[in-house]
Amino acid sequence: MHSLAKTANTSVGSLYHFFPDRESVLKSVAERHALALHEIADRLRAVPDATWRQLNAEEAIRELLLPYTDYVRRHADFVQLMRSPELAPQAQDFVKLIDRILALRLPATPTRRRRIYTEMLHAVAAGTVHLAYQLNPSKLDVWLEEVQRVLAAYLMELERCAEPVEGAEGKQAPVSRSGKRR
Repeated sequence: MHSLAKTANTSVGSLYHFFPDRESVLKSVAERHALALHEIADRLRAVPDATWRQLNAEEAIRELLLPYTDYVRRHADFVQLMRSPELAPQAQDFVKLIDRILALRLPATPTRRRRIYTEMLHAVAAGTVHLAYQLNPSKLDVWLEEVQRVLAAYLMELERCAEPVEGAEGKQAPVSRSGKRR
């Protein structure tokens, strides 16, 4: 609590006035992050389906990640708490967003296969942020930029391996070759 008070530029007594212990401080901070991440997910859920389909892979990944990476840049303490139980629903919101985007971009991909792609995109994004913080927090910005490149390349490869089929609007839409190359 003394270290937290010093970091927060407040007295230990003031900190104890609002929080009985360190865990309650951390829980409160995690809940603040949860609310902010929920708002980000709400904004991304409002992006029309047509937009997610029309963006190229790099643009789609940037559209998905940019609000989160901006948040991480502004709130370095988030990375330390990102695995806390209070943030589990927000991690699932992120996973659902990824799955929605993949469902729109790879409409004929079997659900089971698409979920693997979704889990991989989530694991790479979350794992990269976590590992970057552990290895060298001062280079987090570099890692945040590079993870976008990695995820965009992965999405491009998924789409490259997809067979074109007639889309709902007469355009060619990618379809996974789930029975091939896997």
